Amino acid sequence: MKELERFAANIKQETLKKVKNPRVWKEKDVLDGRIVDSMVLILR
Repeated sequence: MKELERFAANIKQETLKKVKNPRVWKEKDVLDGRIVDSMVLILR
């Protein structure tokens, strides 16, 4: 699980650079990491 969390954090950081809508990410940060994962995949 630790590796998955690290992997999700890396994807999230890379996507943050691409996506220029911080408000959306603040809402996602409140949610569980797995939900953030799926939202990152949706954004791709």
